[in-house]
Amino acid sequence: MPGLQAGRRARVYADINSLRSCEYWDYEAHIPTWGDLEDYQLVRKLGRGKYSKVFEATNITNNERVVVKILKPVKKKKINLIFTLTTSWARKRWENRHLVSAEALEMFDKLLRYNYQQRLMTWEAMEHPYFYPVVKEQQVQSDISLIPSSL
Repeated sequence: MPGLQAGRRARVYADINSLRSCEYWDYEAHIPTWGDLEDYQLVRKLGRGKYSKVFEATNITNNERVVVKILKPVKKKKINLIFTLTTSWARKRWENRHLVSAEALEMFDKLLRYNYQQRLMTWEAMEHPYFYPVVKEQQVQSDISLIPSSL
């Protein structure tokens, strides 16, 4: 199912934007308010990504520990290119397919879908056939524990 189909709705919170004011969902109109940057002291670097660096910091006015993400400057054309590459990603044939069960491959394929509407939800994943042996073993164990020991 490439792309979104007409008439599809989100499975969870499908009408949330109609229930909230536009300040909740209109990011284009959002104007962020910035606190005083002088109130924070960087403690240590936690990590980095392609577009940002993440630091542990302390708010020196109230001694609160926070995480600060510092964005690197990026050209808008580059962001559009990466989004295009991500959305047009084609599934590659995995050469070690014979080492894993078909149920496992199917479940992980559904868990790793880019389109969130096609992705499995947690409860759906737990009901997937991949977990049938685990559920069956738990049922056997619980049945054994119900048998009186005096027999």
